[in-house]
Amino acid sequence: MYRYKNSVAILLPFFNVGGTEIASIKLASQLVKLNYKVDIIVYFNEIDNKFLHEEIKNNPSLNFITLRIERKLYFLPFLFFRLLFLLKKNKYKIIWIQYVTPTLMPILLSKFFCKKLFLTLHTTYRQYNKFGLLRIRFFARFWCNKFFCVSKTIRKNIFYPTKFSDNKSFANVKILPNTIDSIPPENKKIMNWKRIFKWQKSSFIIGYVGRLEKIKGVDILISEFGKISQIKSNLRLVIVGNGSLFSKYKLEIEKLNISDSVKFYGSVYRCNIFSAIKGFDLIIVPSRDEGYGLVALESMACGVPIIVSSADGLKGLVKDGYNGLIFDLENTGKLSKLILKISSDRKLRFLLRANAIKYASKVLDQSSYPKKLNYFLTS
Repeated sequence: MYRYKNSVAILLPFFNVGGTEIASIKLASQLVKLNYKVDIIVYFNEIDNKFLHEEIKNNPSLNFITLRIERKLYFLPFLFFRLLFLLKKNKYKIIWIQYVTPTLMPILLSKFFCKKLFLTLHTTYRQYNKFGLLRIRFFARFWCNKFFCVSKTIRKNIFYPTKFSDNKSFANVKILPNTIDSIPPENKKIMNWKRIFKWQKSSFIIGYVGRLEKIKGVDILISEFGKISQIKSNLRLVIVGNGSLFSKYKLEIEKLNISDSVKFYGSVYRCNIFSAIKGFDLIIVPSRDEGYGLVALESMACGVPIIVSSADGLKGLVKDGYNGLIFDLENTGKLSKLILKISSDRKLRFLLRANAIKYASKVLDQSSYPKKLNYFLTS
């Protein structure tokens, strides 16, 4: 019988097609390579079943456990006893929690059923009020053995907001960036959006990939696209992804009378994400807040020019005018101007594409990642 070093549980409240879920799967895969047995535990019944089945099929070495608890009134007792039974039974050496919200119970409970408790923060300080930030700092300093942030920006703004911040108090707060698929983007076929939607060959295809939620800023993109679609008639927009605001956004598109130029595609399998991205002439990431910006990094790896918002996590990846363009969330009107600029300037697109590929190749060099991860696990 094969013997593992130890077992690790990765806890997630949800399992949708998002950056945190994708990063968790990549983390789990790296842990398996380091000879750990990994369970991915999803405790709420907020699951994209298509995405879940795809990941189960593509990752046979991972064990997915879905508790499917409905987040309704009095859900806490059900969550408590289901997790209590599971954690007590499996006796994990490490429990790695991937969300601070929407309930603190998994964080509080896990501490008593493992040798090491890790927590990763994927969101910026803007997602928390004063008391939320105090809770995060408490967990980082007193509760967790290791506390990870996916970017330097998140760590700085939450734990070291001023030059007088005490560095020693949060010595166990480390940076562990998200990773993306290791399949070289250049080996992926290109999805032909013009053929799929029967658009003219001269069409300039703009893409959005992500959840249809307010925080992702899709409404900003739709509004600004509506302003310029009459100015430049060959512009087309494809929205890839699902979410709770699908009906609202579809209605907004109909009101703006741009239904012929804007199409929804739904979600795509992760194995086809590079194919989808490479079919675009331009990717827009209009998030109101972003901890890391996985889609932006994937787009750069594919050599697709990007325009991103000034959200903290995106500014950490994109250098304005070098490997992408940035519009200020306080001046969303600039987005439409940048779309017109980049769609009309072939030389600018070539420059951004070349620099983006160069930048992504450095960021995605994962040769040191296993060693770094193993250090965190054993130290």
